[in-house]
Amino acid sequence: MHKRREAARPCRDSILAFCSLFAAAAAMLVFAAALSLRVLPAFSGESGAPETFGPPETQGTISGDTQPPEIIGARDMTVYVGESVSYRKCIRVVDNVDSSEEISLTIDSSKVNLLEIGEYAVKYTATDRAGNSSSVTIFVRVIEPEIPLETLNAALDGIIKNIIRPGMNKEEQCRAVCAYVKGHISYSGVSEKGGGDWRAVAYHALFVSGSGDCYSYFVASKALLDRLGIENLDIRRTPGLIPETHYWSLVNIGGEGEAARWYHYDSTRIQQNYDLGGCLMTERQIMAYNHVRKHFYAYDRSTFPRVCEEIITPTPKLEPYYDLD
Repeated sequence: MHKRREAARPCRDSILAFCSLFAAAAAMLVFAAALSLRVLPAFSGESGAPETFGPPETQGTISGDTQPPEIIGARDMTVYVGESVSYRKCIRVVDNVDSSEEISLTIDSSKVNLLEIGEYAVKYTATDRAGNSSSVTIFVRVIEPEIPLETLNAALDGIIKNIIRPGMNKEEQCRAVCAYVKGHISYSGVSEKGGGDWRAVAYHALFVSGSGDCYSYFVASKALLDRLGIENLDIRRTPGLIPETHYWSLVNIGGEGEAARWYHYDSTRIQQNYDLGGCLMTERQIMAYNHVRKHFYAYDRSTFPRVCEEIITPTPKLEPYYDLD
């Protein structure tokens, strides 16, 4: 019996060696396949060396394409000293030939110092596979907050404790925030924009003066939505169409693990004869409102995510204006 076991051992060792070689070969194939994928890497959001997205190794391989790609969504930013910023957020690149995954996007934020107050340039450069390039430069303004974030958050928590109940979903939380802001800030038509310090304007409107203009309502809601962890994007009316400006938000009310559900959110207190809208509105509804008040919600839709089409806030007085465009 002992000799048979000794004779079987070389055979077993050969089988183990073959399995190890097979596993190594399979791993190399998986690794090679992964290298062939064109994955847009995540962006850290910190300043430093230029970050490049996309497959630059394919540049110069497409003949007859002379049109450079377009960079959409790059805009000036204001950030508080010591905080991080995502330069990639809401940035899209489009091209007449290549898909967005085939375009190389470089973001040079090497001049930004988020630890020092000042204004810094950030350069976006998009290059398609034919080698055509376009660039956009924005400016990041780093400021010192008037109101410490800890002070603001403590005050906001006092509001949230009174208006948010356990089990509320994001839609319900947005409606609760909208009702509170509308009910506790009177419209004066005036606000101090705070040199870009939106938190100071929000604090002043919510806890000091109790009044303001559309910007005050906008930043008061933004502060509460941020504190609740509800994703929101800032919208400003397209300048130059009418003398006055207007601010509102897009909010994502999609639940955890669900697809994004973006809606227009505007908590500004509006005169009763014009108060035809609602808290969470679709693109169709705000375009209808533009027939009531020309250019009221005029903005560049190409720079924002697609808004949900399902109407969840009835606006019967706007229905006659649906589909007029």
